[in-house]
Amino acid sequence: MRIKSESSYWAATTTFAGLFTLSFIGFYVFVMVQGGKGSWFLYVFVTPFFLVGFALAAWGVRGLLRRILFGQWYVEFERPGVLGQAMNMRLFSGQDVTPVGDIECNLCCLRNDSIATPNNRVSKITTLWETTWQVRVALIPAKLGTTLSLPLPENSALSSNGHGGFGSSLEWQLTVNIPLQGLSDAPIFKIPVSRR
Repeated sequence: MRIKSESSYWAATTTFAGLFTLSFIGFYVFVMVQGGKGSWFLYVFVTPFFLVGFALAAWGVRGLLRRILFGQWYVEFERPGVLGQAMNMRLFSGQDVTPVGDIECNLCCLRNDSIATPNNRVSKITTLWETTWQVRVALIPAKLGTTLSLPLPENSALSSNGHGGFGSSLEWQLTVNIPLQGLSDAPIFKIPVSRR
């Protein structure tokens, strides 16, 4: 079974949102100035929106640059994880990657509760369980990858297709922080986990 990192999709979405925000603000300022309504109040008003758009675009472009440099991260494993048992998998990249330090892995179980309000529904995310550990790796070969062992707990919430209650969904999320020379990466994976 193979699961691709979600980081690339977030990077593309964030880049688009940032560029769209910058374009909209730029067009708005242009129209206001052309209409003779340009003033210091206008620039004070649009500055926070410009900064948000710039930050989104910069974060997204950084993520896309990681994708170009390292390719698509993905993990492979034989079967979904089982609570109380270590889950072994292999981490792959699109090319050979040489970490400059220990890889830090973070595994957590998240519950997403959908709460109804008078006007709409909002989501509340709660961390039910979390653990972090380090893996020392000198090289991650593109074709061989590297082994990761996920320490699943004995008692926790059911993942993926399980339910934490009415209007709730549960998932296991693995984040792998890989320190690299100049530009580190942190691919995120949704891992299927079931009860015994």
